[in-house]
Amino acid sequence: MNIGRYDQKLEINEIQRISNGYGGYDDSYVPVASVFARIEQIQQSKRLSEVMQKLPTFFRVGIHFKAYTPTIDNVIKWEDEYYVIQNTPTRVNTTRNTQEWVFDIGKL
Repeated sequence: MNIGRYDQKLEINEIQRISNGYGGYDDSYVPVASVFARIEQIQQSKRLSEVMQKLPTFFRVGIHFKAYTPTIDNVIKWEDEYYVIQNTPTRVNTTRNTQEWVFDIGKL
């Protein structure tokens, strides 16, 4: 297994609803796991008009299969910003004996 490619630290959070005392609820992020991942940018426009509009950028994330089992309900914290998982995490065989979860994230 090539550990060197998992060079970004992510915090995987779950959303917890907390009563705000006024009859409503506020969302709070509760960390459930801290993992190392490989991250690559998958969508960034090269057209100047779209860059000026600051359209969202998406990233493809891969984490080691045994580290944590992510779900689409998890929120990812990476570099002090929160991201949502855009698609269902898929288990991928990367080499003969290594598996990883692969999913896409976009800014919250």
